[in-house]
Amino acid sequence: MVWGCFCWSGVGLLWKVSGNLKINSYIDILENALIPSVDLHSLHSDWTFQQDNAPCHRSKGSKQWFGEQKIEIMNWPAQSPNLNPIENLWDHISLRIQEKSPSNHSELWNAILSTWDSIDINKLHTLIESMPQRCKAVIQARGGTTKY
Repeated sequence: MVWGCFCWSGVGLLWKVSGNLKINSYIDILENALIPSVDLHSLHSDWTFQQDNAPCHRSKGSKQWFGEQKIEIMNWPAQSPNLNPIENLWDHISLRIQEKSPSNHSELWNAILSTWDSIDINKLHTLIESMPQRCKAVIQARGGTTKY
């Protein structure tokens, strides 16, 4: 599993996740990948972080960490994974990696990194610009499945 983030100005750092993501591991990711990504893109104000309702995301420890960092979190419907545009980005990356046919974990990780680093900024803009339509679709579907 891989954790990553992106914003209007580009992709953030990637983090390789071993096993199930627990709260302490998640906070390590936030401190060592999210915060440096925020710094990389100079996002020190006027941004909102998106994450789904995975148990480590909605845990007391996670909420406390975000509060201490003064990071605003987008409210997330209970059953709405298709709201998050990074899922579409993961699908895009997956297709590009399949074309490279990595044969072991090392080749796979290198393929993930090179694909991540070569993402077209216009792809990110399109995904971000789709958020109003995504939110509207989720509201109309009362939190259910949408075309996204």
